[in-house]
Amino acid sequence: MKKQFPFKPSFIYAVLILSGLTAAGVFSLPKLFRNSDKASFWEDAKKREQILFDSMPARDMYLRPAMYLNRVLDRRYYPSQNYYINEEDQILQGSTAQIDPTAIADHLAMLQDTCKAQNKKFLYVLCPGKPWDDEEFRKYGIQCYRNENADVLLTNLGERNVPYLDLRPAFKELSGDNRYQWFYRSDHHWTADAGSEAARRIISELNVRCQCGLNEQAVQKESMTRSVLQEEWIGEMGIKILGPWSMRDRLVVWEPKSPGHFHLTDGVYNKEKDGGFEVFFHKELLKNNLATGGARSLYYYYMGGNDTLVRIDNMDQETGNLLIIKDSYSNVVVPYLALASAHVTIWDMRDDQEVLSYIREHPEIETVVVMYTTSFSVKGDANDFR
Repeated sequence: MKKQFPFKPSFIYAVLILSGLTAAGVFSLPKLFRNSDKASFWEDAKKREQILFDSMPARDMYLRPAMYLNRVLDRRYYPSQNYYINEEDQILQGSTAQIDPTAIADHLAMLQDTCKAQNKKFLYVLCPGKPWDDEEFRKYGIQCYRNENADVLLTNLGERNVPYLDLRPAFKELSGDNRYQWFYRSDHHWTADAGSEAARRIISELNVRCQCGLNEQAVQKESMTRSVLQEEWIGEMGIKILGPWSMRDRLVVWEPKSPGHFHLTDGVYNKEKDGGFEVFFHKELLKNNLATGGARSLYYYYMGGNDTLVRIDNMDQETGNLLIIKDSYSNVVVPYLALASAHVTIWDMRDDQEVLSYIREHPEIETVVVMYTTSFSVKGDANDFR
């Protein structure tokens, strides 16, 4: 009878890593007591964590074994960093505070009034983000108010008669048992499955509510093909929590069967680009170094990043002129909105908040859409339109 080894390999790995970390910690004690404020160390948990971190020798050598240890021990939640890994291997991040949505709602109402004065239509779109449920975090002692904050904001928008589209109910219904299928596991962003579906919902809403005349057929599933790129990558959350030992992701890509004819103008860098639907893809990002975390920006395969001002002209469409005030999630939505519109301009508030003057100076813009996820919707600077 073959004798079974009493310990699993993962247990041995964990012991070896812990032994190494313990030895490093012992050698760090003189530096720790020499350089730290003893009162702060015992009274403030966050300061204690930072003091310990700063005292470790060769911090980069410490971080990687620590990440590996988390993976070996199947550690699932990180209260000090507000992270949690659910049973679907999705890395999620909580939020630390409730908000007073009054000022944000007032800013959005003011933006709508500016649009009305310019004879433009307006719509606010709230997109689902991680997590779906705040209680999913709270049971682990991690604070999370993302959806609660978003709900309160929408209530305030309703009180001010600001039109909005909440995409969360539709996405929940479509999710079934796989509720996080719309997100990359190691990143907080959407896949193109979510981006194309969001575009369909938004286009339909704009046609009904604002009579935009957008081409809904152009973004239907039967008009496109779906593929999954083979290059593996690790998203921003995976790099922060598990490093090179994180779960991997692959990019989802939806492309129209007829590639179309587009012209892109980057208003900040004065760059122009012509071509089919591939003008939205940045394939050079596939060369990023996965081991060092460089591939985390692979999400920006769509649109290349958060440029402040980009205008997209679709030579195959005659109607629809949209201004999209967006966050990074929307990069994977914008190409599909452009499929259905003659003109789409995108604006990112993080680099330039002077969007009101742009709206006034461009009478050709017919409809203004603010499209934010639950996390971005409650950021004050993202709603401080000037």
